[in-house]
Parts: sequence; C-alpha cells; structure tokens
Amino acid sequence: MNRVNALRPLLPPSMVTFYKKPLLMERGEMQFLWDSEGKKYLDMFGGIVTVSVGHCHPKVNEALKNQMDKLWHTTSIYYTSPMFEYAKKLTATLPEHLKVCFFTNSGSEANDLALALARVHTGRFDCLTMRNGYHGMTQTVLGATNLGTWKQPMPSGFGMLKAMCPDPYNGPWGAGVCGSKIFLNG
Repeated sequence: MNRVNALRPLLPPSMVTFYKKPLLMERGEMQFLWDSEGKKYLDMFGGIVTVSVGHCHPKVNEALKNQMDKLWHTTSIYYTSPMFEYAKKLTATLPEHLKVCFFTNSGSEANDLALALARVHTGRFDCLTMRNGYHGMTQTVLGATNLGTWKQPMPSGFGMLKAMCPDPYNGPWGAGVCGSKIFLNG
C-alpha cells in the first residue's frame, strides 16, 4: 500500500481505481491477476485486449517475441511484412467495395479517423456522444469522451453533443414503457 500511496501523486486524476484500497498488480496469466502481495484474482474487468485473449496468452506472447527479434518499431513511411499480411487477410473478409485499411496506433486515433471519415462522407459536423462513454484522449475525441475524470479544462472536440444512454430498467423515464412512449408520441 505504501508504493500505491507514493505513486498516486505522480498520476493524473483520470487514473481512477473505483475502490478504497487500490491494488498494485504484478503479473497476469489468462483470466487471472496477482497483486504485489501474491494474492490471486479473477479479472472480471479485463480491459482493452485482455477481455478477448486473456493476460499473457502464450500464443500472443510467442508471436510478440518472434516479431521483437525481427523488427519492433519503424515509421509508417516504410512497409512491413506483418502490415501487408494483416491487410491482405483483413480485406479478404470484407465486401468488395471495402478494400483499404487505415492502420492507427490506438483506439483514440482510430476514433479520430472514424469521426473525420464520417464528417467528410456526410458533410455534417456534429456528433452525438453518450454519457459515461470513453472514446480516447486525443484533442478531437476528448470532446466525445463523456466521463468527468477524463475532462480537462480546455476546449476539445467541437461539435460533440451529449446525451444519456437509454436505460429501460433504471432510466428516469420509467421502466418498461420507455420505448412505447417514444413510439406512441412519435
């Protein structure tokens, strides 16, 4: 706990833990995590990649290690074999009119690109975003990110309109009748 308390002042307020005693995780294996005291946890949160493949999946680790021995980073002005192979496999699964891949470094960049493409394609600027949604930390999509801990005191993401997520069970418009009210009243 002393290490966690020493670390907290070095991190931004957006790094929330949602519980009183933050855990300091040391390692992960598939669906499990171990904290700095050696206690094992079933990871029911996951996050980004681990939700689909698990922590330190042996096949993923092997592929990463193999690639690290060849080339682990270069600029996008150079083509690489993995980029070509992935683009080829990905486009083979898509309809004929979707045959171009835009590669990005993060979900934030992917959302920036998606928003730009949507704006160019539709000719419209505004975008509807949902309360409690996280879409990234770049200047553009920070405006779409609608979580208090991620908000910064600066302009960002112009044209982002905020709305509540529909919640037929706990929503303020009444359980079970939310949808019917909309259909009845047009």
